[in-house]
Amino acid sequence: MTGTAAVAAAWQSQVVSDGADTVMFAGELLSELRGRLSASVSDLTGAVLASGRADAVLDRLTGLDPLYLVPALEELAAQGGSDPVRALAATALRLLRTEPEGRGPRRAETGLPVEHPLDYDWRFDSSTRALLAGLIGVDNPSVVLLLGCPTLAAEVVRMAQVTLIDDNPALKVPAASAALGGAAHVKVDLLARPRVTAGLDAEVVVADPPFYPEAMRAFLHAAAAGSQLGATLYLVLPTRWTRPSAVGDAAAALSTACDLGYERMDIWPDAARYVRPGFERAAHRDSGLFGVPDRWRTADTAVLRLRARTSAVVPALDTDRHQWREVSVSGRRWRVRIRSEAARAAAVTDRLLAGGAPMGTVSRRDKRRATANVITDDNRAFTTDQPALLLDVLTALASGHEVDTVVPRSLNRPVRPAEQVALERAVAFVETVGKSAPPPP
Repeated sequence: MTGTAAVAAAWQSQVVSDGADTVMFAGELLSELRGRLSASVSDLTGAVLASGRADAVLDRLTGLDPLYLVPALEELAAQGGSDPVRALAATALRLLRTEPEGRGPRRAETGLPVEHPLDYDWRFDSSTRALLAGLIGVDNPSVVLLLGCPTLAAEVVRMAQVTLIDDNPALKVPAASAALGGAAHVKVDLLARPRVTAGLDAEVVVADPPFYPEAMRAFLHAAAAGSQLGATLYLVLPTRWTRPSAVGDAAAALSTACDLGYERMDIWPDAARYVRPGFERAAHRDSGLFGVPDRWRTADTAVLRLRARTSAVVPALDTDRHQWREVSVSGRRWRVRIRSEAARAAAVTDRLLAGGAPMGTVSRRDKRRATANVITDDNRAFTTDQPALLLDVLTALASGHEVDTVVPRSLNRPVRPAEQVALERAVAFVETVGKSAPPPP
């Protein structure tokens, strides 16, 4: 298999299809990639590459997801002849697979928790925060509503009364509250309660939703419900290269905005940029990609103005967010899915904690993520046949209590010898995972 079909097949083995034409997307990506590299030939070949500035090749690839980019680069690099684009593609692959000198572990922003993949927690870089804060300052609002962008709160709270809506459970800790600069924080799942913002009368809203249709739709309804007429909305949207369905998903979001009474004023391509979270770095490293730039991901920004109130209604969705319980053990954030019908364990087995391999993608469509009911902040996927008991074990370890005391209470009987072996194995596994936790901010 060669060409666009091979490029598309490379990522289809890892993620569930989003329904878009993957071969068409692969062809468009190959064309985009060849165009970018062709335009860079005069700058990046010859003396420039010889002078040690080869990493400038990656600057031309900003905004292209490594999940899709690497197979496309491999296809271009495998083409025969002395085409300079082929040479640049090979150089880009080498750089993506090489650890840059001097790069150490990345720390989260001071006071904010380490990012977790289940929170879709990509955070604006400093230039994006400065841009948005500057735009808000020009508007000189009294009330600002922030949907899913905690790093912007401290930048804006000096200008106006700020309300942050963010469902990250770790933002409730005192250090995180201080990092928000005094902004009011409402922890709520907007997909389940999209009109929780009603009555805020914000003059400016910044919305940075997860880039999935139902999330973008819920964030738009929350923005409209929490705004006064004439309010400005800065809506962050996926770029063309986010995934195969991104163009259609962004268009659907803008259509929803129109239905809600918004007028589109402008769209700024690639205006937002994110800092690569720790879980995404872990995914890249597991795929052998040690040289991915920390600010590779970009997003478009739509500028909208609320011109009218409409009768458009979004149904509240029954999501599974409430089923995921979080415990932090030795700096590592664990999420365990506890379904309402989950029964208490009758015995400790080897399946108390199984799996644990890092996922090679950060997509919610990752095939391993679909079957996991335990996920850590470093993008590891586990399974457990006894989630309630595992949660008890993690809680005991987090609080410094003796696991050997907690588990018999959970079972309502003594632990048997064979069970003790399985329990000790699970505890050792948790401690091993915790040793790789990032340093505190």
